[in-house]
Amino acid sequence: MGKKKQTIKINPSSFHDLSHLITEDMPVYPGEPKPEFKPHFKLGKDKVNVSTLNLGSHTGTHIDAPKHFLLEGTSIDRIALEKFIGQAVILDLSQNGKGKGITDIDLEKYSDLIQIGDIVLLYIGTSEYWENYHEI
Repeated sequence: MGKKKQTIKINPSSFHDLSHLITEDMPVYPGEPKPEFKPHFKLGKDKVNVSTLNLGSHTGTHIDAPKHFLLEGTSIDRIALEKFIGQAVILDLSQNGKGKGITDIDLEKYSDLIQIGDIVLLYIGTSEYWENYHEI
């Protein structure tokens, strides 16, 4: 009985990468830890390069699991990856203005557009400030 090679073709034009590069000087929510990268093993001294990473779960582009807001909510490690692949509903919250938070009241007005299980993306209109986040 031989092994069968399984492959999948990923077409870059069929998905959108929404993530930002994680760097030590990137913007973080006030009070959240800044990302830190420290060498643990180094080539030359050790056989491999290995880094220790320290960052908050809200660093950069991220997903809020139900546990973020609900005491008995599901944690992110319990949500199947397939739940994050598919068509998304985009909510335009840019009218809130720079530096304003997003509350349940802001989201309530879109409740008729969202079904249970939908992928929801929040557009807040501050992408152009990413490099100058102190202006937000």
